[in-house]
Amino acid sequence: MALLSDSGARLFPGSPAFARALPDAVAPHTRTGELLRVAATTPAAFNDPALTKRIAAALGRAFGEGNVVEGTQLMSGDDFSQYGRAGVPALQFEIGAVDPGRYAESQKNGTPLPSLHSSQFAPDRVATIRMGASSLTVAAMELLGKP
Repeated sequence: MALLSDSGARLFPGSPAFARALPDAVAPHTRTGELLRVAATTPAAFNDPALTKRIAAALGRAFGEGNVVEGTQLMSGDDFSQYGRAGVPALQFEIGAVDPGRYAESQKNGTPLPSLHSSQFAPDRVATIRMGASSLTVAAMELLGKP
C-alpha cells in the first residue's frame, strides 16, 4: 500500500515521508486499489433535526426556554461530521462562554467579541465549564434515560 499525498507524491511504508504523513492518514480518505488518497478537507457538520429538537427541548426544560436559542447556521467542517455521514444522528451545540455583562455591552455597542479560536478569547471559565458539564449531562440523561 502507498499513500498519495495532496501533492500527488506516492509515499511508501518505511520511508520517512510515509511516517510524516501518517497523522494525515486519519483524515477522511478514499481507497483506490492499493493507493490510499488522503484528503486535506473535512465535510460540513450537520445537526440531525429530530435530535436537535429533542435535546433543545430538554435543555429548555432544564435551563429555561429563553436560555436556549437557535443559532446562526454555519458551514463548519470538523471530524465530528463523520458521525452524521455514517448514519449516526449527531448534534453539535454551543454554549455561551462570555461574561453576561460583556456580552450585553457587545450587543449594545456592536463591538464583536473574540471568537473561540482567537488569542483574545477569554471565557468566564467557571461558568462556562459548569454550563458545559451541566448541558452535556442533561443531553445524556435525555438520550440514555434517567436512572
